[in-house]
Order: sequence, then C-alpha cells, then structure tokens
Amino acid sequence: MTNQMKKWGYISMILCCMGMTFGCASNQEPRQALPSEALEADAPKVITTCATDESKPSEQKIPAQYTDDWSALKQASQSDHSYAYQDGKVYFRQYHADSFEEGAVWGHYAPIAGTTKEMVCIDADGQMTTLFSDQGFGDFYLIGSRFYMMEKHITYENDVKRVRDRLYSVDMQGEHRSEYGEGEICAVDLDRAILILKLFSEETGEAVYNVLDCKQDTLTEIAHDPSNELIFLEYQDGWCYFDRHTEEVCHVTAISLDGAYNEIVALAPSEAALEYGYSEDLWGMKVAGGRIYMKYGSYAGSAAMYQDGRIITTKLDGTDYRGIECGADCFMVCSEAGRPLVYFPECVADNGDPYATGVWDLENNIIAASDFPYQLIYEYQEQRVPVYRKEDRSYLMCERNGAFYGVFSDSAQIVRLADEMNQEIGQRAEVDWQWEQAPFSYHHLYYADGFLYFEVEMNRYDDTYAVGWRDGYRRVQTNLYRRNLSDGTMELLYTY
Repeated sequence: MTNQMKKWGYISMILCCMGMTFGCASNQEPRQALPSEALEADAPKVITTCATDESKPSEQKIPAQYTDDWSALKQASQSDHSYAYQDGKVYFRQYHADSFEEGAVWGHYAPIAGTTKEMVCIDADGQMTTLFSDQGFGDFYLIGSRFYMMEKHITYENDVKRVRDRLYSVDMQGEHRSEYGEGEICAVDLDRAILILKLFSEETGEAVYNVLDCKQDTLTEIAHDPSNELIFLEYQDGWCYFDRHTEEVCHVTAISLDGAYNEIVALAPSEAALEYGYSEDLWGMKVAGGRIYMKYGSYAGSAAMYQDGRIITTKLDGTDYRGIECGADCFMVCSEAGRPLVYFPECVADNGDPYATGVWDLENNIIAASDFPYQLIYEYQEQRVPVYRKEDRSYLMCERNGAFYGVFSDSAQIVRLADEMNQEIGQRAEVDWQWEQAPFSYHHLYYADGFLYFEVEMNRYDDTYAVGWRDGYRRVQTNLYRRNLSDGTMELLYTY
C-alpha cells in the first residue's frame, strides 16, 4: 500500500464503515500462516521514535543535476504503468467518456465499473492496432505474453451494490483469462516473473499475501494475516517489507518469498503524539544500500492533514537507528558515489513558498540545502507499486509548470524533456480552452524510443461536486498525445 493509498484509507475510515465479503483464487498453494508467536519470541526492543542528534544543519549546498541528454532513459525503467513496452511497441488502454466519473472532489475521477475499453498498441511509425476489448482499468503489467490487470467487480449483498477490485490476466489477444480474486497488486519482480498480491479470503475476508508465479500461473501464500495487521510497504530482491501493526507499535517486518521472516525494528509514537492524541504510523518506506528508510508520523482532521513526523533509518538488521524531524510526508533516497542522500521537502516559509529541499547526508552527518525542486519529491512519493529488476536504473516522469522531466531515483539527476507545453497545447486546433484561466493538468507521462507520451486533462470548477471547502471539478476532455523528442512534432492519438 502506498503512502497516498494509506492516506485515502484513513479518510475512508472517517467517512464510512462497511462490512465486506471477498473472493479469492482457487489455484492457490497453501502455506503455513504467519506465526505471530514466533515473531514475538525474538522481537527487538520497542524504540520511541525521535530525531537523533548526529545530523546538524550545514551551509553546504547540493545543486540539482540537470541534463538535456535523454539517451540514458533508453536503458532504464520507469514508474508509470499505464503503459507497457515490448518489441518496439507501446501498449496502453483507450478510454471513453463513460470510463470515469463526470465530476469529483479535487478532480479525482474514479473509474466506472462495467465500462468497456480497448487495449491498443502503437509502433514507431505511428500505426495503432486494437488488440482486444475488456473492462479493466488502471495500471497493468505485460510479463512475457500476458497482461496482468484489474477490473471493477460488481456484487450485490442484501440488495446493496458493492464494487471491488478484481485481479486477472489475459494473453495478447485478450483470451485464456485467469482469475486471481479480489485484492491488489503490491509489487512486481520482473527478474523472477512474479507478482506480490494481497488477496482476500472468500470464506473469512482475511487478507492473504501471495506470490503469483507468472510462468506457472500458480499462487503461493507467503503470509496469512487473520487480524489484518500487515500493511505492505516495500519489496526488494525477494523480500517483502511490512508494517505489522499492533496497538500503537509498528513492527517493521521482512518476509521472504519462501516464508522466512525477520522483525527489523519496532517503533512507538513520540511523547508529543501521545500527549496530543495523534496516532502515528509508517507512511512510506524504501530499502536501498543495506538500509531501510521510513516515514513515520500522523495524519489527523477531516482533511487528513499531515501533522509532522520523522524520517527514520536503520540497517537491515535494525541497528544504527538514525532520525530527523520532517514536516512533509515524503522523501527520496538517492546516492552520490556510494554516499546515501535523502531528499525531502523542508519547511522554510521564505519568499511566499513554504518549502525548499533539504538533503540528509548520512555519511557526513549533515543536513544540506538543495535547489532540487521539492515538488518532484512529492511526485516521486506517489509511485504506487514497486517494480523490481536488479540491473535496471529506474526513473520517474514528472511535470512542473508545463515542463516535463525524467528524474532518476538513484542519483536525483533530472533529464529535461520538454518545456512550455502549456502554450503549445493551447494553440492546437482540437483544444478549445483558455489555459491562462484554467491550466491543463498532465497525467501518465511515458517515454519510449524517442517519443514522449502524455495525457492532457481539461477540467472546469463545478460546485455540484464540491464537499464543504473541498473544490469540485467536472472533466471536460482528456487527450493522449505522442511527441517526437528529436524534431518536436506532436500527434493526437485519441481523445475522450
């Protein structure tokens, strides 16, 4: 579960409480349930989270690294899985006007169950081919010759309509479908050709974490979670990392693909959180360079606003606890010549902008300043599902003020891809829009073979969909474009 998903889960708990019945795949190979008594036997001492005093503010500046050479993107993988790439072709869904809600709070339009879309591909020459139609939505993963996807599944319980996410796979023609049950995709390991799935038992509704072997199309249980205490946060090279939550303590637990487990550290709320009644939790995690990095803090209020917290790190055996205070709910772990650097938005309240970028240099025990755009750290944190491939560099496609970038997660290097896109889009014949009054929003940026793919979404304020002080918007039009980075030409692929 990502930081954003967990945050929205908090909001959902405020708004409603619903009883649920779930379904699960039948081709599952059972494995022994996670033995909580064994986890408790050698559990580490509970640590009250706090900032440690090793790291001091520094006058040092760490400049943002920009480059106009996008050739490095050819050998790297990216985080947006609204697309897939194989053998010179880019695959994506073609949506329609009925695919999403007409309007929503903040313009977060939910997909509509039971609506049909097409899976299409496009080659370097621009030839588009429709492969099949189905009712899937959202991210998908092309592994071998099969698509792994989700769809909204409608059921009725005591005449009450319920809509759940259901996982399935199909071949390249949309046929030979396999069903895996209701739940979510937690992680993808491309080296092992596996998915980590959180599914829900049809009989009990209990959460069960499974490995889906894409070559054999079999499910193997790695962790049974009868009390719904396990919250998936990270995957790295055969290990799943969870917050095993008990009362007020977060037990950071690693479970391997073959069922081995290791409790790394146990974290308890700060004294201030207990004094003011905040419930502190883990909201983000990254494993890199033999260390585990965690965002620990609290959301509160009807808007679920972040109430301050800490970035915490230990070695993978739980030793060498380090922590700094951080008022933002995101961070990015990078390195420079093997030196770990943690980028985070830092509250400065200067020149009308409340944030700048701070960099935690663990090796030198300092916190330096940087001109790296802090907005890109927020976008980096929104990555939904970790996709692992040992030899790959990964990068995130970002947009800021109409300029597009690729940001490498290992080095924080920023690749400039396009700028002044607002003006260019606003001048196109198919766009009847006053972008100066209502700027475009850009979604689902993707790079492949010298082309940049991106959606342009146009919305209008509509108080019909507002809730209190939360603004409502109505979607007017969404266009998918492909831009040639070599000559700057751009084509409209489809609109809905």
